[in-house]
Amino acid sequence: MFGSGRIVVIDDEVEYLRQLTGTLHKMGVPCIPIHYTGGIPQDATWLSGCRIAFCDLHLVLNVSIRSNYAAIGSLLDRMATNDASPLLLVLWTRYPHDAVGLEQYLFERHHDSRPAAILQLDKNDFVGDLGNTLPDAVRAKLQDIPQLRALYEWQDEVSTAAAACVGSLVGLARGMNGDLSGNLDRVLSALAQKATGMEIAATHPGAALQEILSPLLADRLSHLPEDERHRDLWRAAMPSAVASTECGTAVVGGVAGINTALHVAYPRGETVTGRNRGAVISLSCPSFFRHRFASDEAKVREKFGIKPDTSVRWVGVQVEASCDHAQRKSLSIPFVLGAEVASDVKKPSNLPAVWASPVFVSENKEAVKIFVNVGMTTSVSSKRAEDTPALYRFREQLVDALGLFKSQHETRPGIISL
Repeated sequence: MFGSGRIVVIDDEVEYLRQLTGTLHKMGVPCIPIHYTGGIPQDATWLSGCRIAFCDLHLVLNVSIRSNYAAIGSLLDRMATNDASPLLLVLWTRYPHDAVGLEQYLFERHHDSRPAAILQLDKNDFVGDLGNTLPDAVRAKLQDIPQLRALYEWQDEVSTAAAACVGSLVGLARGMNGDLSGNLDRVLSALAQKATGMEIAATHPGAALQEILSPLLADRLSHLPEDERHRDLWRAAMPSAVASTECGTAVVGGVAGINTALHVAYPRGETVTGRNRGAVISLSCPSFFRHRFASDEAKVREKFGIKPDTSVRWVGVQVEASCDHAQRKSLSIPFVLGAEVASDVKKPSNLPAVWASPVFVSENKEAVKIFVNVGMTTSVSSKRAEDTPALYRFREQLVDALGLFKSQHETRPGIISL
C-alpha cells in the first residue's frame, strides 16, 4: 500500500548519514536514512524498486574492499525488481579510489541487480564549511545523466496520472449516499460488471476492473504535459533524435532489441499461459501435424515457404478476440500455427496466408522472427490453455496486427472472371 522507498541513504557512520539526509531534505527531496550495522531486516520489502541509493563504500570496517563490495551487492539484490534495474547508485565515500573494481565485481557477481549507473561523491570535499556546497554537488550529480533524469520524471508523471484515476473513482464514490467503503465497492463492482459481465467480475474482479482502468490511465498518459520545460528536458535526454541521427542499429541487439521492448513480454514478474491473449506456446510433439492438419511436417513447411534444412521451432500463437478474452466466456481458445525462425529467413512472397512478425530477441538471446499461417488454426479447451506455460507473449499492438491480418485473409472476396 505504501510503495517502495524511492531514495535511500545508507551509511555505517551516523554523522555522515545525517549530513547527506539533511541536505536532501533541505532540497525538498524525501529520502529514507538507513544506519547500516551489518545488514538490512528481511521484512524491508520497501527496498525493492528503489530509484536512487546514496551508499557509503565502506559499510563494514576492518575487512577487505571486496567484502564491502559484497555488502553493497547484497543491498542491491534487495533493491532489485524482476525487470532490469533502473537504480542509480551514488557512492558517498572518503576513499573514491577504492571504487575502481566495484562495477566489474557487480557485473560478475550481481549481474541482474547491478545499477544502471554508478556515480561518486567524495566526502572529503564537504568537510566543515564546505558542507554548504553539498546541495549543489548532489543536484549536479543527479543531472550528470539527463536521460535518467527525464525517465525518472516521466515515471513520476505516470504515478501522478494513476493517482488522478484513483481520485476520479474516489470522487465518484464520495458523491453517493453511504459510507466510502460501500460506495467504492459499488462503483468498482459496477465498472467491472459492465466491462466483462457478471460472471467474470465475480470470478476475476481485479482483472475485470483492469478493462476499465487501463484505457482510463492510457488516456491520461496521452495528455501528459508538453510545455517548454518538458521539451527542454527531453531535448537534453535525446540529442541524437534532435539531430535526426539514425540510432536503431546502434542499440544493443539493434532493431531486434527495440522490437522486443515494444512487442514481446517474457514471463518475468507475471504468469503467462496459453490462456493469455498473444501467448506463444511451444509445439514440440511431431504428431501434432498429423492430428491437427492431416499432414506431416514436410507438407506444413511448404505452407510456410520454409526450406527443409531451415531450423524451425514450431509454436502456437493465441489469437482470441479481445472482447472474448475480456469476457472470458470462450469454451475453446483459438491458436494459429507459427514457425519461429532465424531473423535472416525471408518471408515467402507467394503465400498470402503467411504473416511475419518483426524481428525480436528470443528467450535464448537469439534474433528471430515468427511466420504465422493464418489458414492453419486450431483450438484447445480453456482449461488446457490455462495449464500450458507460454514461452513469451506478444503485446496488444502486435497481436492486434496479427488478428487484423487473419480477419482480412478470412473475409477476402473471391470473384469469377474470364
